[in-house]
Amino acid sequence: MADNITVKDAAAANVVVASKDVASVQFPKHIIYDSAGVEVPLSVGLGAVTEAAPASDTASSGLNGRLQRIAQRLTSLIALIPTALGQGTMAQSLRVVLPSDQSALSTVGPSAHDAAISGAPNRTAGRALTANYTAVATGDTADFVSTLVGAQIVKPFSIPEADWSYAAAASGIANTTTAVTIKAAAAAGLRNYITGIDLATDGALGAATEVAIRDGAGGTVIWRMKIGTAGMQAGRAITFPTPIKGTAATLLEVVTLTASVTGAVYFNATGYIAP
Repeated sequence: MADNITVKDAAAANVVVASKDVASVQFPKHIIYDSAGVEVPLSVGLGAVTEAAPASDTASSGLNGRLQRIAQRLTSLIALIPTALGQGTMAQSLRVVLPSDQSALSTVGPSAHDAAISGAPNRTAGRALTANYTAVATGDTADFVSTLVGAQIVKPFSIPEADWSYAAAASGIANTTTAVTIKAAAAAGLRNYITGIDLATDGALGAATEVAIRDGAGGTVIWRMKIGTAGMQAGRAITFPTPIKGTAATLLEVVTLTASVTGAVYFNATGYIAP
């Protein structure tokens, strides 16, 4: 059987239809036109088998070139997928990040009041310490502090373990200008602070004197008070809202700058250690 066949149209007129005879079976022929309406060979419409992929996803190309471009993009996508599933390192995992315009996320809070604690709810806790932690830099976050049984420490200046106190000797400071150490030097980087003192005499003094607190042995006077010959039998308690601060790693001492001749001065102090 030859190529092309003749058929009747609706008006019974003969019409030749382009076809290809293959083993006595007629296959219709398809004609391909370009965008300008010009007939082109099938190989041109489909693209050569060796046609290169277009430079971009939207650049013009034949069908073969377009298929190559799709294959390239699929290969690139597959390369981004981890070679093995399951837990792996960050470099072996798909990136999971929140979008820049993510709405606020809610978290699971603690159990309700008087309900048994279960799961792993978000909870507020302090840092249990028996000594001050190293001072943080200004502007840094600092932990709240608690005792070892979780009782929150709410007191000025320091934790209880950093407090110190000095009690006067049984005979007080009597007729001498020799200084008495009230607090030994703290460790490197730590200072001694005084939050309060008690001052009294056991009666009248043979001579008026000045009581002074010095920063270091024979060092700078950082507090002083004068006691007249009438003495201070009723005593006086002094609290420092802003604690007196010594130099780091330096002792504190008390001294009567003038010997009292008769009578004794009694001096007690409390404070703490901190940076």
